[in-house]
Amino acid sequence: MGQIAAGHTCAIKTASGGLISADWCIEHFAQVLVGLPDLAEADPARPELLIHEETVRSKHIQIYYTPFDRSIDPDVKVILVGVTPGRRQLHLAVQAAQAALTEGRSPEEAVRQAGQTASFAGSMRKTAVTMLDAIGLAEALGITTASTLFGEHAGMCATTSAVCHAVFVNGNYETVRIVVDGPPAIQTRMRLFGYKGKVLHDCDGTRFLAPEAEAGKPCGCPGTFAEKRLAARSYRGPQPSISIRFKLAAEPALGEFIHVSGSRALLETVPDLQRALAEASGPATCEISLELVKLTTASGRSVCFRKPVVRVIGDLSEPEPRPVATRRAIKRRCRGWLRPMPAGRRGFPDRWVCLVGWAEIGRR
Repeated sequence: MGQIAAGHTCAIKTASGGLISADWCIEHFAQVLVGLPDLAEADPARPELLIHEETVRSKHIQIYYTPFDRSIDPDVKVILVGVTPGRRQLHLAVQAAQAALTEGRSPEEAVRQAGQTASFAGSMRKTAVTMLDAIGLAEALGITTASTLFGEHAGMCATTSAVCHAVFVNGNYETVRIVVDGPPAIQTRMRLFGYKGKVLHDCDGTRFLAPEAEAGKPCGCPGTFAEKRLAARSYRGPQPSISIRFKLAAEPALGEFIHVSGSRALLETVPDLQRALAEASGPATCEISLELVKLTTASGRSVCFRKPVVRVIGDLSEPEPRPVATRRAIKRRCRGWLRPMPAGRRGFPDRWVCLVGWAEIGRR
C-alpha cells in the first residue's frame, strides 16, 4: 500500500495520539481503492478494506476502512457527529473516493469528496436536515436550510463519527435486537415544513397535534396510505415521522435510545406492530432491521434502497448477568462528543443528547 507521502499529516494518527496505526490512513489505501472492482451496495464490505477484527464476549467485530479520515477545518461553524458509517455510507464513500483518485485528484481531495457525497447519506440526511431546520440551526447560521450544509455551504460544516470507519458485529450490520416497552413507545406524526423549517402542519393522521389552538380538530389528511403518499409526492401533504423508543437488548443499562424514521413503509406497519406490543405481557423483545429492496421503475431504471422493518419476537426474557459500563463511565468515554443540553433550551430535555445519532445516551 506504500508509505505516507512526504509532508502528509495523518489525521488518524494525530487525533489518536499514536494509539491507532497510521495504516488506517487514506495514503495507505489510495492504491487499494483505485484497484477495487465495482462494489455492490448489498455487500460493500470487501476483504481488501478490512483493517481490524477481534472477538469480544463471543461477538466478532470487524472494522472496514471508510474514506472519512479527513482533518476538520477549525473554522467550521458546525460539526455533525454520527456513531459509525453504515453499509450505504461505506458504499457511497468508497465509490466517491475511487472516482476522485481515478481522475488524478489527491488523497485529501478524494476524502473530502467522499465526505461530501456519503456523510449521512440517504434517508438519514433528509431526517437530519428536517430536525436541524426545526431547531433553528439554519436561521442561526444565516442560511435558508440545513440541506445547503451538504452542498453550497459545505465549508461551514464538518461531518465525522465517533468511529469514522464502518464497524460490523458478527458480520451482521442489518439487524439489531431491541426492547420496546408497549405501544406508547411508538409515536407517529405527520408533518409538513415550510420556509426555514417552520411547521405548517402537525397531526397524528386524523387530528391536529399542534398548534395548541388547533389541537384535537380534524386535520383533513387523506384516509388511505396510498392517498397520503400521493399528496406528499405532490408537496400538498405532510411527511411521516415515526419515533421508536427502545433499549438495546444486549445492554439495557445503557439507557433509552430513539430511532426516528420518515419511512412510509414503516408507517404502514405501525398499527400491526402496536397490536403485537399490546399483546405482550410487558416490554417486548423486537428486531429492527434494514431490508434491501430492489425494483425497476416504469421507465426501466433500476432502483435499490433499504426500508426499516420492526418485528416483535416475544416477551422480554431476563438477560444473562454481565458487567456493563456505568453511566459515569459512558459520559467519561463520550466526553468531547456529547454535551449536556440545558432544560428548556429550544425544547430539549435535561439529558445527554447525541443530536445527529438521534439517540439519548441515558439520563443524567
